[in-house]
Amino acid sequence: MPKRKPRQQSNAPLLFAIVVFMLLCICVVGGGVAAYSAGMFEQPLPTLAPTLTKVAVIATKAINTPTKAASPTTAPTTVAATPANTLAPSATAKPISENVVRLNDTIEGLALTQDKAGTLHLFYNLLVKDIHQIMQYQKGVGGKWSGAITVAQGDVFVPIARIHPDNSVCLFWSGLGLFKACFINNTWTIPQKISNDLFPSSPVFAPDGSIHFLTSPNDTMYNGVDLDFPNTNTFDKFLVVDSAGRVHIVSKQLNDKGDIIHRISEDKGASWSDIAIITSGDELRALAADSQGRVHALFKNSYRVWSKDKDWPAPTSLNIDFESGSTSFVIDSKGLAHVLARTSYLRQNANGSWSPPIQIATGDVLINASTSPQLWVDVNGTRHFAWAMKDNTVMYSALP
Repeated sequence: MPKRKPRQQSNAPLLFAIVVFMLLCICVVGGGVAAYSAGMFEQPLPTLAPTLTKVAVIATKAINTPTKAASPTTAPTTVAATPANTLAPSATAKPISENVVRLNDTIEGLALTQDKAGTLHLFYNLLVKDIHQIMQYQKGVGGKWSGAITVAQGDVFVPIARIHPDNSVCLFWSGLGLFKACFINNTWTIPQKISNDLFPSSPVFAPDGSIHFLTSPNDTMYNGVDLDFPNTNTFDKFLVVDSAGRVHIVSKQLNDKGDIIHRISEDKGASWSDIAIITSGDELRALAADSQGRVHALFKNSYRVWSKDKDWPAPTSLNIDFESGSTSFVIDSKGLAHVLARTSYLRQNANGSWSPPIQIATGDVLINASTSPQLWVDVNGTRHFAWAMKDNTVMYSALP
């Protein structure tokens, strides 16, 4: 009897299993893609911080051999305008000019002021190959930012801008002493060494044009003379000269109570008033004088104002902590205070109340011991802001 051939097994079950597996895979993958896409597009858009009415980017440029740069009419930057008196919902600190240069060099210190003609002057200290350079930009009324001008180089640190009583823009800086130069007829004067003392602070002009400043980290030295004041904290120590020519020094004592004291000289430092204790246990952040002969003091989270007839009344709580070294404090022509604390701006209203803070910048803003956002308020009440980003781009904005 012939042998029967073995039956060949059918491949149908295997094929059926493969088809089912592939269908399952397609469903899973398709569902995953659909879920991912839905998740991506259904996420809420980020809320952008309110911007100010004008934003401009100021392009910084490294100058290895500092000289006077291009004329003030070159290198314009664009300004994004929005309707006046509005806070448009648009991102701040976003470069809008094509000629922005982001540097590897380090910005150390900003200063902002305005001359009588309304021209803004912005200064910053740029560190290029271990050489410090103080750079200047200008912006006239309704104009655009100029190119860079080198004011000084070498051992130059922390520029401080002041307006001389003759309305010229002057710049103080520290190095191996205290130095000053002024911008007269579009030309910087030769830097003048004011003092050989190290650690100068609070350089200001009196109404007669005389210069007043503090030195020494712990002892209180006025214009290079030791006043034999009680020992004071290095940073909580400020000097201003009011519109009547009175010199005011407010400082924090290094004692158990942490007294913050006030002394006044009406004869340019020849004699001083007795110590007046303003408060104890607080932190002093800034001091400024106004055109009415008053002195305004900003503390860690409060504000006070001194006048000759009322002395120091009770403080006003501001419900915000101001940090040492990162607060810009300005008194406008009406005697009202304005504060820029890091990137939070708030102001005093005519009735003495304070506005809630608003953010003037977002992103990686550069804030350290030597550099923080700066504020200036002009005679028309326009608020001008300048700050640096961590990529060393300098920014500017204004708010009517």
